[in-house]
Amino acid sequence: PVEVAEKLAKVERSRLVYYRERSRNNILRLRFEDLTATPVNGELYAPPQPPAKRPPEVDLEKLIKLAEKRNPDLAALAAKAQSLGIRRDGTGSLPRLEAFGNIAQSTREFRSREDWAFGARLSWPIFDGGIKSARRSRLAAKQAKVLAEYEVRRRSLRRELRKMVLSRADSWQQIIAAKANLDFYDRRLTLRKRLFEQERVTDLGRAMVQFSQGEADLIRATGAYFVDSARLAVLLGESPARGLETGFLGTLLGEKLSPDGGQFTPKGGSGFGQKDQNTINP
Repeated sequence: PVEVAEKLAKVERSRLVYYRERSRNNILRLRFEDLTATPVNGELYAPPQPPAKRPPEVDLEKLIKLAEKRNPDLAALAAKAQSLGIRRDGTGSLPRLEAFGNIAQSTREFRSREDWAFGARLSWPIFDGGIKSARRSRLAAKQAKVLAEYEVRRRSLRRELRKMVLSRADSWQQIIAAKANLDFYDRRLTLRKRLFEQERVTDLGRAMVQFSQGEADLIRATGAYFVDSARLAVLLGESPARGLETGFLGTLLGEKLSPDGGQFTPKGGSGFGQKDQNTINP
C-alpha cells in the first residue's frame, strides 16, 4: 500500500508536468499562428527542420537604409517636418502686390476721349506687432521637435536592426551547437544499444534521456532562429511570415547573397556543420 501510494503520487506529478507543458504548447501554437498567419488545427508531430544553409552575409548599411526607407513612422515624421518647414517659410513680412484698373465715364461730346487708368500697387508691412514673427518661431519650434523625434526613431531603428542581425547570427550558432550535441548523443546512444544487444548492459541508461534532450535543444534553437527571422522581417516593413522564406533578404535587397559573401571563409570553431567537416586541413 505504501509503495502503491508512492507510485500513484509519482504518476500524478507526471500528469501535472504533462498538463503544464500541454498548456504551454497551446500558448506557443497561438503565438505561432499570429506570427505566420497560418492556422494550426492538427497536432504538430513533426517539428520544423532547421535551415540547411548558414544565413547569407548582408551589408548592414544597405539593410539599414532599406529599413529606414520602408519604415512608415519615419516617412510620416519626415513628411510632417517638411510640411512645417513650408508653412514656416510662408510666414513672414512678405510684399503684397495688387493690380487695379478703371475707365472714366464719358459724355456725348467727348465720346471718343475716354479716360483709362490701370496700374499696380506694392505694399510691404513694416510692423505688425510681432505676430508673424511669433508664428514663424512657433512653427520652427514644432519642426525642430518633429526632426528630433525623427532622429530618435531613426537611431532606435538602426540599433534594433543591428541587434536583431546579431541575434539571428547567434541563433544560427545555437543551431550548430545543438546539432553537434545531438550528433554526440546519437553516437553515444548507438554505442549503448550495441552494448545492450550484446547483453553487456541491462538498460540504455541516460543515453536515451540525453538523446531526447538533444532533440529538444535543437527544436528550441530552430524556433529561436525562426523567431529572430520573423522579427527582422517586421523591422524591414514586411510581414513576419516573410522572414521564414529562404533568401528573403536577398529578394528585398535585389541581390544574390551567399553565406560567405563570395569570399573564402576558413573553418569556424570545430568546423561542424560545414561541408568539409570530416576533412582534415593539411
